[in-house]
Amino acid sequence: MKKALPLLTLLLHLIPNAAPAHDLAPAIKDGTLWTTPIHHQPAFANERFTWVEENTQLRIPTPRFTLCTLTPGETLIELNQGKITRLRTTLYNRADNAPIPRKTFLQDLARHRATLDTTLSTPSTEYKSPAAKSLVKTQGYTWTPPHAALLLEYSINPATQTPEFARLSIAPPGHLPTLLTTKETTRRKRPAEYKTNVRTTPDGTTLITPIPMEDQGQKGYCAAATLARILRYYGNTNTDQHQLAQIAGTDPQTGTNPQIMFEAIAKILPAKFNLKNTLLENTPQRKILQDYNQTARRHKKTPLPTTPPPPNPWAHYDPDLLLKARATPEATTRLLRHITTHIDKGTPLIWSVILGIYPEHDGGENQRTPKPSGHMRIITGYNRAKKEITYTDSWGAGHEQKTIPLPHATAITTQLNAITP
Repeated sequence: MKKALPLLTLLLHLIPNAAPAHDLAPAIKDGTLWTTPIHHQPAFANERFTWVEENTQLRIPTPRFTLCTLTPGETLIELNQGKITRLRTTLYNRADNAPIPRKTFLQDLARHRATLDTTLSTPSTEYKSPAAKSLVKTQGYTWTPPHAALLLEYSINPATQTPEFARLSIAPPGHLPTLLTTKETTRRKRPAEYKTNVRTTPDGTTLITPIPMEDQGQKGYCAAATLARILRYYGNTNTDQHQLAQIAGTDPQTGTNPQIMFEAIAKILPAKFNLKNTLLENTPQRKILQDYNQTARRHKKTPLPTTPPPPNPWAHYDPDLLLKARATPEATTRLLRHITTHIDKGTPLIWSVILGIYPEHDGGENQRTPKPSGHMRIITGYNRAKKEITYTDSWGAGHEQKTIPLPHATAITTQLNAITP
């Protein structure tokens, strides 16, 4: 049975979708952006949204609203009881937009600045992120008109001199510090305090909650979004997937090589976040193929070629043989030991897997078997009695808490990492 939609969801879906696009600027200028419930705001009358976190954060992939002469891209809206508390829209990012020359990018930013200066009747102030706090070097402009606080922030890759992203964040008046990278936005607990995030559900599942959500959308940003969620869990509220994609060299289509990503952040984690990364499991694809073929021969099945191996051997694996090859008692016991040790301390785990071998819940009632591919997700809990683990995907609302049998989890695991205080 499908659960009832929250009231806000119903109201938003009832908004007519034939309304023309509206300019958001007037609501920013007079402060009604914060005081009027979102389902009563004309600027959002023709939007199609998805929940990132139900009732608290919306994502509009391709907005119809305008902002002066600016064309908003992917937009995230934070809510409290149906009213907006913060809005962030992407004006450019290399995953969703065509490549743009540095000169053109800077010219566009200059026009955006001039437009906002005029529209807000407030001069902008230049801003540069503090090197000691920021993950990547950003700069931009801030505005503090009477009824809002705005930050237009952008980043250019210093190695390639190519634009990475430009985004506009908007908050209520007096809240500019919450948009900036400061000591207050990177506050963290002591390691022992994270145990308070662990609870036991009525069915006996030990679970870490809450894990902040970041929706990767249609981009191959699962690794960047996963790491962004982990950093937000530990208190860094202003780091997002676009910054981490820049650090890790993520390709929007093919994704991120986990080894390259963890090597890239090896020095950043302790220096900027007081965190460390520990590699718990790592099985190269050639070793998985070798073990699979040994099992195939033992069961008188045809092994896969190894010289050369198939371009995507996962697409050719027999699920039952893979389970026999990888989910041995020793392997499942070791994986469960890693999970219980860290979950009990309030430490979620970064879990690299191959999708498409076993059917998985899609976040609702249906099951799906996606095309075999690499993926990264977060392990958030376990249930010893059911021999299940609980995990979350960076795909928005409905993907916060899902389960998989421990043997299946063991069979699809390629790497397991713990980022800890």
